[in-house]
Amino acid sequence: MRDEQSLWQYLARQLHQNLLHGLPLFDGLSYDDARRFLKNSTTLVLRGGDRLAKAGDIGDEAFVLLSGNVEIRDRRGAVLASLEKGAIIGKITYLAATPRTADMAGTQNAEVLVLTQETLKKNMPTKPTIANKIMFNLTLILAERLKTTSYQLMD
Repeated sequence: MRDEQSLWQYLARQLHQNLLHGLPLFDGLSYDDARRFLKNSTTLVLRGGDRLAKAGDIGDEAFVLLSGNVEIRDRRGAVLASLEKGAIIGKITYLAATPRTADMAGTQNAEVLVLTQETLKKNMPTKPTIANKIMFNLTLILAERLKTTSYQLMD
């Protein structure tokens, strides 16, 4: 776990010196707004094979992949997706605090930024513009995922 200043410096380095580049969750936010939103966030380090979450686990967090790779697997172990730096993992659980639908594990050393519902809820009354923008961006990300899934089912 890092203190706020070192976490922010690390995040900037990990994401090519520009924290917001390539992260649709932060589209439309200034560097300072994103920093205020992430003030109390933490990171987790995964070694290859370490499980981030298990299908059926109940949680309230999402993860932003900062480095490495994470595989999403169904309960039988079939790979559903292989995610790389910048991916947001666990979006539905983050919003609805529902059981996870798949296993998530690092395939090599990886580091993730942990976003919790608590962080979002703390920001809503004190930073409503920032929290609303994050929620709007998350809605767009989920809509794109739903569109992609719908097209796959139609093929």
